[in-house]
Amino acid sequence: MRTHKYTEQEIKFTAILYATREEIVEYVRTSGKLPKLIPMGGFPTAVKVISRTRGFNPILCEQEQLVYDAIIREKRLPAGGAVFIQGCRPIYALEANQTIEICPPPRTEDWE
Repeated sequence: MRTHKYTEQEIKFTAILYATREEIVEYVRTSGKLPKLIPMGGFPTAVKVISRTRGFNPILCEQEQLVYDAIIREKRLPAGGAVFIQGCRPIYALEANQTIEICPPPRTEDWE
């Protein structure tokens, strides 16, 4: 499995997206881990809505921080993740069950 590179900002945004689903937050709260599989549902659209309403560097609430910490511990994204092209154009990487590496910004064109 190939490792995908994300910035900390992108991981935070992905945690916000995952935390929009109460069942994911509850799973992480009780098990300390991310679910093995998460249906993507509206995540590709939600990343744009959240960036418009909360900006590009939102402060995480308690539930979002809980999910963020689980992502960092496990180094994986079961339902893809948020990607910022040129730092300000959000898209959603659809590949499920990604192994991740956190890299310093800015995102470069050679990242996959």
